[in-house]
Amino acid sequence: MISAIVNVILGMFSGAGVAGIFANLVKEALLALVMKIEWKVVIERATTRIVVAGLHRLASLSTNSLLTETVEDFVNQLQSKGLKKANQTYESAKKYRPT
Repeated sequence: MISAIVNVILGMFSGAGVAGIFANLVKEALLALVMKIEWKVVIERATTRIVVAGLHRLASLSTNSLLTETVEDFVNQLQSKGLKKANQTYESAKKYRPT
């Protein structure tokens, strides 16, 4: 899909000349960057950050009985399973605690 979009954009350049060579260089560089990304890691980290921030927000509300210690235990369990960004997300969520 990305390749098709890039091909459409580059379609306005001819294959010959400096513009075509530069366009092909940019196309190959962008495709190499996109294909090199490990999307499972990106999705895992994003999901971890959303869950931890949501739990911290939920614990800070006064309408429930979720304790901060419970959230901290959950974050520690996530870290023990290899999700190293869980504690970092929790610490930054504590800085921006709603009042």
